[in-house]
Amino acid sequence: MSGCGCASPTTLALGPSGSGCDGPGVRTPNPIGPDAALDCRVDVAQIDRVCRGVYQAGAACEALAEFLARRYGPVRTITREERPDQFGPCGPIGPGNQPIYDCEYQASPGATLQGLIDIGRRVAHEVGFRSYRVWLVWVERDATQRYVERKRIELMPIKVSSLASVDVVLDPTGLRPDGQVTLTNISPVQVDEGDLRGYLDGAPLPSGWDFFYEVRRYPRCAGEQPLPRRFTIASLPHWDAPGFQYVVRIVDQEVPRSVSGADQTFRPLTGPISKTEVLRR
Repeated sequence: MSGCGCASPTTLALGPSGSGCDGPGVRTPNPIGPDAALDCRVDVAQIDRVCRGVYQAGAACEALAEFLARRYGPVRTITREERPDQFGPCGPIGPGNQPIYDCEYQASPGATLQGLIDIGRRVAHEVGFRSYRVWLVWVERDATQRYVERKRIELMPIKVSSLASVDVVLDPTGLRPDGQVTLTNISPVQVDEGDLRGYLDGAPLPSGWDFFYEVRRYPRCAGEQPLPRRFTIASLPHWDAPGFQYVVRIVDQEVPRSVSGADQTFRPLTGPISKTEVLRR
């Protein structure tokens, strides 16, 4: 409990050197992280309430409070000078103003239920209620200027908003798609924000690499070959906590693809090339 920094801010236990507090009102840096730096803070009243709720025994609670007092030192009221962040214009801030620390969030239903939510959403794919498959794809340009696939992650579960929201417009270069598609149901168990932004192992892409989203419809029969489409990210990934999902908007990358998914950006020359072909390329 104390290691999580979840205690009330209105009391502070000041212990000897090595307990997390070196002398009155001074906390030493904690190498574990900023939240753990609050592990010298103890609220005996809160501990007593939690203890009584768990153990239903006053003697156990008293023993726990006595142990904490010996471990961390005597408890006294903190002042505005010691912790200005714990005081508002009218005095100490209340429980509703306390931050939720990382360890609390990680133990919350919003985090621990993610696996069950993913299992339920995968059922929609199993029964055929999802139309599209989506991959994150990393490619590298080789010496022949062709892109070679290096990494691929299929998102599961995934929900693709209607591709009918993408208009086809006519401009001087011909017809081109114009509009965005929204991806939802993306699980943080499978990917993080860096993956969705195209980072490679947590770092920006090196020179010569490219990243895109590949979207392909599920074939309705064995002989059908739906055409894959390539998209690039059009928004920052948004974590929708109540929805248990990342939400990302993507836009068509307008890169030609074969039915098999092969990159057709660069095509080999098989003979003399005309002036028209040069201009088209």
